[in-house]
Amino acid sequence: MEVNFMETIKAPFEDKNWIIKFIIGSVLYFIPIVNFFVVGYQVQYLEENLKNPAKNLPEWDNWGNLFLRGFLCFVILFLYHLIALIPAIFTGILGGMLHSGSMQGPVSLLVILIAILLLFLGLIVSMFFAPIAIIRWIKQGYRFQSAFEILEIWQMAFDNIKDYIIAGIILFGIFIILGVLSMIPILGILIMIIGGFYMMLIAVNIFGNIFSSKQTEINQ
Repeated sequence: MEVNFMETIKAPFEDKNWIIKFIIGSVLYFIPIVNFFVVGYQVQYLEENLKNPAKNLPEWDNWGNLFLRGFLCFVILFLYHLIALIPAIFTGILGGMLHSGSMQGPVSLLVILIAILLLFLGLIVSMFFAPIAIIRWIKQGYRFQSAFEILEIWQMAFDNIKDYIIAGIILFGIFIILGVLSMIPILGILIMIIGGFYMMLIAVNIFGNIFSSKQTEINQ
C-alpha cells in the first residue's frame, strides 16, 4: 500500500476548525519555551496518525500534557543532534589547537575541513534518525529509552526507506517554497509564521501515515 502524499498535505485543512487551530499553533510556535506546547501538539497529532490516519486536528486542550511531551520531544531531538555532532566538535577543537600551535598550515586546515564535513554528515544522520526515534518513543508508550534503541530504529527506517526518502524530498521542497514566499515584503512574515506550523503538521501527517500501525501490518 502506497502512502498518498497529496492527501497527507491536504489533511490539516479537512478539520472544520482548522483556521482557529492554525492561529493558536502559529502564534505559540514562535515564542520560546511556550512553543513546547506546539511541539506537544504535534506529538499528539502524530500519535493519532500512527494509530489511524486522523481526519481532524487535535483539540487545544490538556495543556500540561502538551507541554510535558513537547519538552521531552525537544530533549530527545537535542540529544540526537548533540551525539551526532560530537565527532565534529572534537575534530574542530583539535584543528583549532593545531592552528594556534606549532602545526599551522595544511595539516590544521585539513583537520578543520574534516570537522566541517563531519558537521554536515552528523546533521544529515541526526535529521534522518531523529524523527523515527520520536515515532518509536510514541509507539512504545512514551518510554524515554525507546527513542535510543538504535537497532530497532534502524529496522523501522529500512522497512520504510522508499516512502521515508520521498517524504524527505517533499518536505525539503515545501521548505524551499515557504522560504521563497517568506521573502515577500510584509506578507512574507505571515507566511513564515503560519507556514512553519503548517509544515510541522504536514511532516507529522506524512510520517504518521508511513509508520502507522495499519501501514506496518500491510507491509508485513
